[in-house]
Amino acid sequence: MKKLLYVMMLSALLCAKESTFEIEKTLNSNIFHIGQKNFNFGIGTSNEYTVVGVNINYFVIDNLSIGVGYQGWFGDDPSMQEINVPMTYYFPLSETYHPYLGGIYRHTFVEKPYEDYDVFGLRAGLAMHTGGNGYISVGWIQEYSDYGEKNKSEGYPEISFAIAF
Repeated sequence: MKKLLYVMMLSALLCAKESTFEIEKTLNSNIFHIGQKNFNFGIGTSNEYTVVGVNINYFVIDNLSIGVGYQGWFGDDPSMQEINVPMTYYFPLSETYHPYLGGIYRHTFVEKPYEDYDVFGLRAGLAMHTGGNGYISVGWIQEYSDYGEKNKSEGYPEISFAIAF
């Protein structure tokens, strides 16, 4: 009787372990699939400004996200508020590493007497799945604007930590 009880407990444990593995595998493989949402939050400071930002993205099809974001520049003059719309495609090369390419549109509202302006950009990088529903992205953004009398282009690195739900 004891042997039968041990065999049943061992079988239940093995089945539970296999089910847990399958659930985790499903969660891990679906962070860039249709219907997933992710959320990013950031804060930074300089001598003049404190910048607070938030982004929300939605996967409209597998590996393609469209989002909306906000950044506020607080502390110095002029104050600025930015709304951005990113679109990003994640290449499904492996379950851990997802290179990405995307585009960005951003409108910046600037306190008077300055004028608002628009920026268009491209982004490229690598998203690394960290387990569960989290990932880290490291990449480069190149932006182009036609502000005032001259065209401007600038690039900068991007690092983000996100949770998909």
